[in-house]
Amino acid sequence: MYSELTRLSVRNIRNQSARSWLTAIGVVIGIMAVVALISLGQALEYTVEREFEDLGTETIFITEGEGLQGFFVAGGLDNHDLEVIRNARGVDTAGPGYYGSTTATFQGQNERVPVIGIPTDESQTRFMSSQAMAVDTGRNLRDTDQNNILVGGNLADDYFDSSVSLRSQIRAGGADLRVVGIMEMTGDPEFDNAIVMPIDRARDLFEGGEEVTNYIVAFPQQGLEPRDVADNIEEAMRRDRGQAPGDEDFTVSTSDDLLETFSNVIGSVQAVVIGLASISLLVGGIGIMNTMYMSVTERTQEIGVMKAIGAQKKQIKTIFLLESGLIGLLGGIVGIILGLGISELAIYIINFYVDIEFVSTYSITLITGVLTFSFLIGMLSGYLPARQAAELEPVEALREE
Repeated sequence: MYSELTRLSVRNIRNQSARSWLTAIGVVIGIMAVVALISLGQALEYTVEREFEDLGTETIFITEGEGLQGFFVAGGLDNHDLEVIRNARGVDTAGPGYYGSTTATFQGQNERVPVIGIPTDESQTRFMSSQAMAVDTGRNLRDTDQNNILVGGNLADDYFDSSVSLRSQIRAGGADLRVVGIMEMTGDPEFDNAIVMPIDRARDLFEGGEEVTNYIVAFPQQGLEPRDVADNIEEAMRRDRGQAPGDEDFTVSTSDDLLETFSNVIGSVQAVVIGLASISLLVGGIGIMNTMYMSVTERTQEIGVMKAIGAQKKQIKTIFLLESGLIGLLGGIVGIILGLGISELAIYIINFYVDIEFVSTYSITLITGVLTFSFLIGMLSGYLPARQAAELEPVEALREE
C-alpha cells in the first residue's frame, strides 16, 4: 500500500514541479549552510588533531594564570619554577620559553615582529619540536649565541620589501642581530613572521629580568602518561607555592587538554552558527506548510473522489505527508550537494593561502542524518494540511468548484 501511495505522491510532485522546487528553496538554503559549516568544522578539527599528532602528544605546558594567557603575558614564571618542574616525579626534561613583540628594522624598513626566546640547553630540540619549529636553512642556536637569531620562513621571504637571508643584519631592541638560520614554514603567522633568539637574550630585550619566563614546556619520561606527570607537576608547584587544590595561580595542560579545549570552542561556535542557519529551515518548513495548504484547497474535489471510492482518512493523510516529506527530502539532497561544494571550495581557498593542509572529511552519519532531518522537517510541516485533507467530508468536497 505504501509503495503505491509513494508513487502517487511522487507523481503529484512532478505535476507541480515548479512549485515544488520553489517550496524546497528554504530547505535547500538551510541544509546547505548546516552541511557546509559542519563539514568545515570537521575538517578544521581533523587538521588540528593531525597537527597535534605530528607535534607529539607528550608535551606538557605550564603557564601563569588561567588557561594559555601566560604564553602572551610577560613574567609570572621564573627559573625557580623551572627547577621545581624538572624535579617533579616523571619529568624527563623541561625548557623555558619567552614571547613578546618589538619593532625590527631591515634595510630602512620598520615592521612589528613577534620575538620568541627558546632554551639553548639539552631541552632545545624537544622544545622546538613541541612548537613545530625546525631550521630549514642554516643552523640552530647555540649557548654562545648572543646576537645571532633565527627568522621565520615568511619573515625571510615576504615580510620586508627585501628578502632576508643568512648573515643578514636585523636591528631590534637597540642591537644588530645576525641571521644564522631560517625556519621552515609552519602555517602559524606567530612563528612564520617571528625572530627567534636565545631566551636570555629575549629577556634582556624586554627587560624581563634574568629569570622571568612566559611559559615552560615539560616532557614526561618514556612510558609514563603525560596526564599523570602533569598531575605530579601541579602537585609539586602547589606544594612549593603553599597553595591548596583549586587555588592555583598557574595552569598545567597536556596536548590532549589543549586539543579538547579547542574542540569545545569549535563545537560551541558551530552550534551558534548552525542555530542561526537553522532559521532558514524554519522558513522552509513554513513554505512547505503553505504549499500543502494550497494543494489541499486546489485538490478538494480530487480528495472527495478518492474518499467516495473508498480511500480512508489514513491513506489521504499519508499521501499529503509523503508529498511534504519528499519536498523536504528534495531540498535536503540539493542542500547537501551545494553545502559539500561550498565546503570544498572554502578548503581549496584556505589551502591556497596557508601552509597547513586542510583535508575534507565527510561522515556517513552527517549525510544520512541531514537527509532524515530534511524529510522529517517536510513531514512535520505538512502534518496540519494533511490532517485537514483527511477530515474533509466526501459530499462537501465533491461540491467544491
